[in-house]
Amino acid sequence: MCKDKHSIGFCRRFKASGMGKYSCSDAEFAVRVCRHSCGYCNDELYSMKNAPAMCSDTNKAIPIVNGTHLYWAFGREDNKKSS
Repeated sequence: MCKDKHSIGFCRRFKASGMGKYSCSDAEFAVRVCRHSCGYCNDELYSMKNAPAMCSDTNKAIPIVNGTHLYWAFGREDNKKSS
């Protein structure tokens, strides 16, 4: 659900005159405080048809590697070479 994090009154003032150097045109700030009032709740803008293509093949398994796995896969090889 897309809504403002502050009151309606606050967001109306924010939209009309901003807050210091911040206003609705500063998306990084506006989307955090008055998302709906500043127009960042556009369902058409955020629809799946506008999403970028996936980077990888969805049918292909993606290996998940953590630090322990890396140690066992590579750290042990380094120890064998130095022995």
